[in-house]
Amino acid sequence: MFKDLGAPVKEGMLQSYFIGPDETGTFNTVYFSISQYEDSVLFLKYNIDTKKIASYRARNIPDINSKAGAWISTLASNDCVYLGTYYQGHLLRYDIKKDTFTDLGQALPGETYIMGLCDDGKDYVYGSTFSGAKLFRMDLKTEQIEDLGGFDKESLYCRNPHMTKSGKVVTVLGTKQVKVAIYDPLTKEKKVIPYPKKQPGALSIYKNETGDIFIKFANDAPFMVCDGDLQDMTLKEVDIESAKPAEKRFYNGSKLIAMTNKSLTVQQPDGNIQEHPLEYESSGLMLWMVHKGPDGMIYGSSALPLRMFRYDPDTDETVNLGNPSTTDGEIYSMTNYDGKLYIASYSGAIISVYDPKQPWNFGLESNHNPRQIGEIGYGQNRPTGMITAANNMIYIASVPTYGETSGALTELNPITNEMTVWRGIVDDQSVYVLDNVQGTRMICAATTNEVGTGADIPVQDARVFLWDIDNKSDQNIKILI
Repeated sequence: MFKDLGAPVKEGMLQSYFIGPDETGTFNTVYFSISQYEDSVLFLKYNIDTKKIASYRARNIPDINSKAGAWISTLASNDCVYLGTYYQGHLLRYDIKKDTFTDLGQALPGETYIMGLCDDGKDYVYGSTFSGAKLFRMDLKTEQIEDLGGFDKESLYCRNPHMTKSGKVVTVLGTKQVKVAIYDPLTKEKKVIPYPKKQPGALSIYKNETGDIFIKFANDAPFMVCDGDLQDMTLKEVDIESAKPAEKRFYNGSKLIAMTNKSLTVQQPDGNIQEHPLEYESSGLMLWMVHKGPDGMIYGSSALPLRMFRYDPDTDETVNLGNPSTTDGEIYSMTNYDGKLYIASYSGAIISVYDPKQPWNFGLESNHNPRQIGEIGYGQNRPTGMITAANNMIYIASVPTYGETSGALTELNPITNEMTVWRGIVDDQSVYVLDNVQGTRMICAATTNEVGTGADIPVQDARVFLWDIDNKSDQNIKILI
């Protein structure tokens, strides 16, 4: 007999937002989209003057999971908001003056995510996609879409197009090697500029107050995209101070300085801070994993955003505890040790520890609970398996980051929090699942040919192997099959 316990986390994921005009043309409204599991895109607008919120649902077509979320949205010059969805890459239109919300259908056949949208200030909205890494444009008068194609055969992602001052489209590519791509609407020519370093993953792209475009990878210094003739466009490294992103301002000079799926924070021109709660109905987030904790409670994780929850089987009570990490993907695996719960999260393969007997107070210091211990490192990203072994050490299986092969097996000492990482112990494959071999000092593990998105998939078959927990050699492996 099964009992439906419902969605354990009744939140939605904030995906895109911007300040725009209300129906009178006053820039006093925040437009934003929320994604939820097994429900259509939730599009909302909040007016900071009236403090009223309104919500709109995309119509879900039976048998087409087309609009789980809207990754991106933009304000167009025809006083409409356009949203790009996944998993079928639909375009949605909200007409501000008519107060109508319309599904325009799939933008490009076969493209499952719309990863970026921008208005050219004249006649078109440009969009970008996954998994063909294509660029397209929509005529604002007819809403007809033109497929402008991809920039290369290697990239899967084309993200966040921006218009330069001279009228060109700049976007970023990934994941095997991050690149900057440029399209000239007048000549229809394309150019790709490799990032100065060999880096898999994704670049961020944004404008400063004067409309200059910058790209940035992780903690690297930003690069300015030098505008001009297509063939002369290059990247120039600049200091962080000159590359600050443009601020989001309302009509009265107030600034939107922070936003979550629950509230927005506004700084008044006199410096005072106002918090605006956002109240709306959400169907809840995707359930990603569950685990029986050291206290007999059931712990688990939602996905995008990451929220850890606790379920009490005796009382049927479910509590949304919060995020035990600085990442916002999902928890992939957990294990128990000494009355505590160890947690491994994506992205970045982040490890945290939580004591259920103590109050929740997340942070990075020793007095915090849960406490984030650190990242596995060594190019690891998805920590798919986690166990406590007979030597009281914790072992973690993981898949590498975007564009890379070779997962790892990691040993975590829960007393010192020191980690030892063995990467690539079975060719280019990833270690995926782990278990203890009862009555022995062995771990049994299985691999997968899953790699970081965008990397070439190894052709070797998956393997099952034994690992002696008392032998620290990277050659300590016995392949079973």
